Amino acid sequence: MDTSFYLTTKLVHHVTLLLQIIFDNTARWYSGTGSYWQDLILNRRITRTKIIANGIYPLSMYETTGYISDPLVMMHTTLDPIQLIWNQTLYRLKVLTAGRWIYFAACPIPRYGHCEFTDVEIVLGLYRLILKVKGQELLLAKQLLELNAPDD
Repeated sequence: MDTSFYLTTKLVHHVTLLLQIIFDNTARWYSGTGSYWQDLILNRRITRTKIIANGIYPLSMYETTGYISDPLVMMHTTLDPIQLIWNQTLYRLKVLTAGRWIYFAACPIPRYGHCEFTDVEIVLGLYRLILKVKGQELLLAKQLLELNAPDD
C-alpha cells in the first residue's frame, strides 16, 4: 500500500475522531441518477446534516434490535467479501435475544461473491418466506435442494 495514502487516510481518521464528527453531508454532491438535472434536483431537496458526538449517539435509533414482527428470511453467501457472514450470525443472536426466532430464518449459501444466488436458491428463499408467513416451516429443504442437484 502506498505510504502517503496510508498516512493521509490515518490523518483524516484521527482528525475526525478528535472532532467527533459522526456524519456530515453538508458539502457532499450526490449523483448517480443518470441525469445531471435529476442529480441537481436531488441535491437541492436533500436534507443537509452535520452530527457531532456529544456522548449521546443520535444514530443509535437506527441500530437493529432483532425485534421483528414480520417473517424474515436472510440469505447470505458465506464468502461474501462485502457483507461478511458474521453479520448474519450477530443478527440471529439479536433475534434470539429478542425472543422473535419464530419469525427468522437464516440461509447461509456456501459460495464466494456478494449475493451470488442461483435462481433455485432465490425461489427456495421465497418459498421459505411464504411458508413462514403462513405459519409453517420448510421441513424438507434438503430434499428440495437434492431434487435440483445435477446428476453425477
